[in-house]
Amino acid sequence: MRKRIGNYEIIEEVGRGGMAVVYKALHTSLERIVAIKELHSSLRDDRELVERFKREAKSAASLNHPNIVQVYDFWNDRNTYYLAMEYIDGVDLKTILERCERLPIEIALIIAIQISDAVDFAHQRKIVHRDIKTGNIIVSKKGIVKLADFGIAHIMDTTGSHLTQSGIVLGTPAYMSPEQVRGDKLTEASDIFSFGIVMYEMLTGKKPFVEDTDEKVIYKILTKKPAPPRRLNREIPFRVQWIISRCLQKKQQKRYKNMAEVRDALARHAATKKQRYEDVLKEYIDHTLFKKPLKSQTAPWERKGISHLIAQPAKTAAFIGIGIIMLILYFSLTVKVKNDKAVEPDANKGVEKREAVPQPQQPKEETVKAIDKKIEAPVLEPAPEKQEEINKETPPAEEKKETPTMIDKLKDLAGAVIEQKQESPAGGLKVIAYPWAKIYVDGEYVETTPTSKIIKLTAGEHKITFSHPNFPSVTRKVNIKENETREIVVRLEPRQEKR
Repeated sequence: MRKRIGNYEIIEEVGRGGMAVVYKALHTSLERIVAIKELHSSLRDDRELVERFKREAKSAASLNHPNIVQVYDFWNDRNTYYLAMEYIDGVDLKTILERCERLPIEIALIIAIQISDAVDFAHQRKIVHRDIKTGNIIVSKKGIVKLADFGIAHIMDTTGSHLTQSGIVLGTPAYMSPEQVRGDKLTEASDIFSFGIVMYEMLTGKKPFVEDTDEKVIYKILTKKPAPPRRLNREIPFRVQWIISRCLQKKQQKRYKNMAEVRDALARHAATKKQRYEDVLKEYIDHTLFKKPLKSQTAPWERKGISHLIAQPAKTAAFIGIGIIMLILYFSLTVKVKNDKAVEPDANKGVEKREAVPQPQQPKEETVKAIDKKIEAPVLEPAPEKQEEINKETPPAEEKKETPTMIDKLKDLAGAVIEQKQESPAGGLKVIAYPWAKIYVDGEYVETTPTSKIIKLTAGEHKITFSHPNFPSVTRKVNIKENETREIVVRLEPRQEKR
């Protein structure tokens, strides 16, 4: 392990991924502990990746929010790129869930509200995180929630162009949105989808899209609806389940418009006041992970039933008001029914005492029939045979068809050939590669993933090669038919070392 990087003394390596290595280090002149991310040497020759890494790192440095890991510096030393950021002494959400399986409703809401607030802050500055997952959410020992890894974020271009149409997929398949998997242009709706996956996992202990391979996970994200969260955890309120389901809609326009709406919807269900978020979360971490005793006999995150309502004055008032209205309606209806029953016999008695008023006599039945006969006009029904003749409609005279000439036949034939050519284009191919790959068709380069572009191919068999500098190439044969669009999903596996 390296001992020093620039003005920083390396203390230890804290993480390693497909894109960078992360170290815990000490800034010697400022005596400040930081985290340093070093871009892999195998990627430093990729100009497009380096430029995006540089641009996005500078933008992330402007995100000064209490729930976002602060970026301090970005520099290049001997053709190697580094990112220095705030070091958080705490535990990531992934580790917490591995130890606790799932979180209490109140704790999950506290974490989710703070993360949604951080993401909304970034979205307002036109930055999409696009890798929201439990491993990038850190809970410090002081009870503060931090969202990390904004250094690889995607910048929303207000001009309408797509700044990252090709290159690597910066994300984890199990937390990706459908549009991210397809390589489409990313918006803040993509982060809302990933946030919904994190909420689902916090409250159920399971991811909504689970399979043994990334290819199957991607297929589920694109085509399948996850099981309702309450099926796995009955303690989840119906309204919270509805919030998660709306975040996980396949179509972007069906999700929340922005993260501010998500944050406000979640805040309405939290029993803890905002001022006490850190205290409650710190006590939960200390008690659950470090086995420290509770400060009181009842855990503040285990409020249920009426006690949950008491913690929220607005909900309490509404609950009591509805109860009073229901009681008033019940008693008013009961009194009305009793009064109606008491009045009916008295009304009958009054009718008996009154003098009989002569009523006009009804005409006799024979007279009524006679009057009816005079009023009704006689309708003569035709005989059965004549009725059938009337119902029959005479068929319209057949139009005389003109015999087509030889010129007309040639015109029709030419039109049919043109129409057939228009309706029978070459087939297409949709490719998805993780983490990313250059696509070669029959030995010729055509595209780099992620991309939503459909590769047009002629009918027949083609050889598709997926190439990546850090993984062995993968070759697949595909048989394309006319008017058919095929889809290939591959995961590039690292080289296996020989023993």
